[in-house]
Formats: sequence, C-alpha cells, structure tokens
Amino acid sequence: MIHIGFSFLATAAIMVAALYPTIAFHELAHSTAAFMLDCKANWYETDMSPFLYRSFGGDIDYGCLRNKGAYALAIVDGAGPIS
Repeated sequence: MIHIGFSFLATAAIMVAALYPTIAFHELAHSTAAFMLDCKANWYETDMSPFLYRSFGGDIDYGCLRNKGAYALAIVDGAGPIS
C-alpha cells in the first residue's frame, strides 16, 4: 500500500519537474515578443507561479499592444504556443 502511494507521488513530482520548464519557456516567449514590440521593459522577467496555472509573461503593457494594432496582440499571444 505504501509502495503505491510513493509511486504516485514520485510520478507526480516527475510530471511537475517536466512541466515547469515547459511553461517557463512558454511565458518567456510571450515576454520576448512583447519586448521586441517595445511593450515591455525587458524580455527575461516573467511571473512564474509554483502552481503553474497562474503564470504570466510579466508586466506586458497591453495598452501599448492595442495601440500597435491587432497584429501586435496576435504576435504576443501566438508566441507562447510556438515556443
């Protein structure tokens, strides 16, 4: 019984360990795209949550992106899945 519990916890830990860098690069792609459009101060600061589901590309100025047009929003939003 204890072996099954440990196996589950070990599997869950491996899954989170594999998922965390994936999400980190995903958010970094959003951040870099916004930086290249001059709508973010730097490319390397992101808001990564240890719970993963509350992670963001950092302080992206969405007002700046809206002023640049729909293409700018599409580039920043699309940059995450491309990474």
